[in-house]
Amino acid sequence: MDAAHNVATNLGQGVKVAVIDTGLDVQHPMFQGALVPASDMWDFVGNDADPQEEGVLGTGGFGHGTAVAGIVLQVAPAAKIMPLRVLGPDGSGDVTHLAAAIDWAVAKGARVINLSLGSDDMSPAVEASLQAATAQGALVVSSSGNANTTNISYPASHAHLDNTPTGSGWRRLSVTSIDATFNKSAFANYGKRLGNRRAR
Repeated sequence: MDAAHNVATNLGQGVKVAVIDTGLDVQHPMFQGALVPASDMWDFVGNDADPQEEGVLGTGGFGHGTAVAGIVLQVAPAAKIMPLRVLGPDGSGDVTHLAAAIDWAVAKGARVINLSLGSDDMSPAVEASLQAATAQGALVVSSSGNANTTNISYPASHAHLDNTPTGSGWRRLSVTSIDATFNKSAFANYGKRLGNRRAR
């Protein structure tokens, strides 16, 4: 990864990536200079402008948003992370917060929206926000889930139903996890609907 970064240090330049998750360890050295302005961040759980993760490491969902944002910076080191907290330290959340966070991300100029979260149930409110986001040209990336089944979590399960093409291609991707050997991670959900739309 370091060799790739040495060749392409500007990957992600000018791109805001909204990480809608458990929040972020905003004081972590990795994120210094890598975050959007404070006015672009929000904690929808605490209803304040401090999306700091809460909880105890190793318990529930604590640390998840920080880890996800770290992966984003590994891939696109020049991107700016927009932390939006919609999940509590146990990993639970409210769909109204999720829909509001998606709307916020678009309004604040996020070109990529990462949703490493999921539910068994489709939410009309979230779906409306997602379709509005893609219509504005945002790329939405959703994870398949962590139960090692073919039951893809929502919203990844509905990416193929969003018929909102733009001039730059389809804007919703459903993805799963792979391990260091490029095989499916043991915990990852899987199925034919994953990655069936491509961003150009």
